Amino acid sequence: MSTNPLQILSKVTKTRSQRNQLKKKLKAAADPTIRTPLELAYKKLRNATTSLYRKEKIRSAESTLQKEDFSPKSVWRLVNQTIGNKNSESDRNIKKDGVDIPPEAAAEAFNDFFSQKAELLQAKIDKAYAEDPLDKLKSESDNRESSAKFSFKTVSISQVKRIIRKLKNKNSSGADGVSSNLMKASIDVIAGPIQHIINTAITTNKYPEQWKIAKVVPIPKHPGAKELSDFRPISVLPIPSKALEICLLTQLTGFFETHGLFNCNQFAFRKHRSTVTVIFKMCAGFMKTKDSHKLTGCAVPE
Repeated sequence: MSTNPLQILSKVTKTRSQRNQLKKKLKAAADPTIRTPLELAYKKLRNATTSLYRKEKIRSAESTLQKEDFSPKSVWRLVNQTIGNKNSESDRNIKKDGVDIPPEAAAEAFNDFFSQKAELLQAKIDKAYAEDPLDKLKSESDNRESSAKFSFKTVSISQVKRIIRKLKNKNSSGADGVSSNLMKASIDVIAGPIQHIINTAITTNKYPEQWKIAKVVPIPKHPGAKELSDFRPISVLPIPSKALEICLLTQLTGFFETHGLFNCNQFAFRKHRSTVTVIFKMCAGFMKTKDSHKLTGCAVPE
């Protein structure tokens, strides 16, 4: 900003002092002929003080952000300070059944809680209804006349580079500390090694062990979360593993689409299909049954 910071501070202090003195005179004035002009002068000075104070806050915020090169961390710190956010991670005391957990024991407490929760959910699954999803796929494949067999193919370095460039620009990283922004910045250096890892995984049918390690981050379900049950886990896998996942996914979905292995009513996770196409298909079905003078019903499970 072009305004001198010291000049703004001096003006704020001066106008604030004048405003306070005028306020005292206004309270003491009982005569309307004296009170009316004082009231107008006070409001004008009050507004001028508020305007100068806001300018100083903006200047101070701009100076702070410039010193930290407008990093996202400094921006969010300033936002939380401005809105008075009391729920920042540094001020949050994690509890278990109402009892405070020491900061050094919080990570282990989250680990135990999330692990036990997953085990409880698994225990609730009735094994009588458990079905291997591959069994249905195998039976459908056996009934088809097509004799096509699927196998993963190795990828070229240009394919790996294309995948890396399409990753979202983020500074978040997994346990290895490698972000998508870092991968893009060093694409010419790391594309070759990543291609080698991907092709080795494909040819040996073994997923890299280091790429299975996830960094689990507890995310608050609502503002003011303190209990362990108030958080949900987010697993952040190593970003380089996404390149392998995309390679495998692209080949699998391409094979499924080509040989019609997807159910015609599956709209999720498929190209050129979405909730919009579901609605179009439903409306077309409704109109068809209506033209046939039939009743239409729709069951929506919760």
